[in-house]
Amino acid sequence: MRKINTTCTDFLKCATKFKCGRTRKDVEEINKAVTLCDFHAFHLSPGWLDCVEKLDTTCVREWDPFPDLEGTEEENTVKQKEACRNFFGKDNCMEKEMLDMCSLDLWEDIRKHYLATNKVIKACDFD
Repeated sequence: MRKINTTCTDFLKCATKFKCGRTRKDVEEINKAVTLCDFHAFHLSPGWLDCVEKLDTTCVREWDPFPDLEGTEEENTVKQKEACRNFFGKDNCMEKEMLDMCSLDLWEDIRKHYLATNKVIKACDFD
């Protein structure tokens, strides 16, 4: 994660300049990379690292919004639908736990980053 974050830090310094004179498609791809870099940076932020130490619960251990899809197409479809149905944990338990053990601000950050990342990788259709 730290190596990815270092690469992202370098990329983010130049991302705005990269967009200059590019096609709409290129700008969209740059924006996707920025979103993914923000996602990685969030997971290394002091607020998240402090919070995650408190969140050693069944909800967190079972939380997997972006599962590895290594089975058959049918198995993967079932697995992905289940992940989308429980995107923020079974019965939305991540929200409750983060509000109880961390903060509203951190919950809003994690929600924002995971939903933005979902838009990039298109794992779940929430529209």
